[in-house]
Amino acid sequence: MVTWENPGIQQQSHLLLAALEEALPEYRNLYELRHFDAQAVITAVPGAAPQPQTTVKISEAGTNYSIQLLGAARPGLYLEYRPVREQLKKNTQGKAVLNLLFYQTGMVAAAELGGAIQTENIEMKQRAQTDLLAEMEVNQLDGSRQKNRIMDLRGYLNYAQKHQLRFEVITINLPAYFRSKKR
Repeated sequence: MVTWENPGIQQQSHLLLAALEEALPEYRNLYELRHFDAQAVITAVPGAAPQPQTTVKISEAGTNYSIQLLGAARPGLYLEYRPVREQLKKNTQGKAVLNLLFYQTGMVAAAELGGAIQTENIEMKQRAQTDLLAEMEVNQLDGSRQKNRIMDLRGYLNYAQKHQLRFEVITINLPAYFRSKKR
């Protein structure tokens, strides 16, 4: 999958896609997402995706991920978070985890497979719940050790303080929460 971050680079797509096809001659499908377009969804690259699939299962270090392709607004797994997922899997045995990267559901599966006794997951968008359920299913996890809350981060922090909640491991993507529409 190719993510176009701005219209300028997307205008050069014919050059970049030709280079990809030359470098990876045995690819099976090629998808694109115009990240700069707020309404964009993942689509098959015309003429380059002979067998378009809606969903594909990918394995990374023993953890399975359900990747959304055609029609999704985002793939659901980001390579830049791979080291974080690895650390969670190595360092969550017997620990309570607060996951403020809920939309990045790979964090939950990594923590659960790493032996977390509990995960609490906070996200502002309802669609993350569907992605998380798919992730639990593909890893054969029951989800009984997790709590999922769809709410604003500041609201959750007030709630956590009021109820004196404590966690040994916390994951957060600060820029995602700074863009909250509510605050």
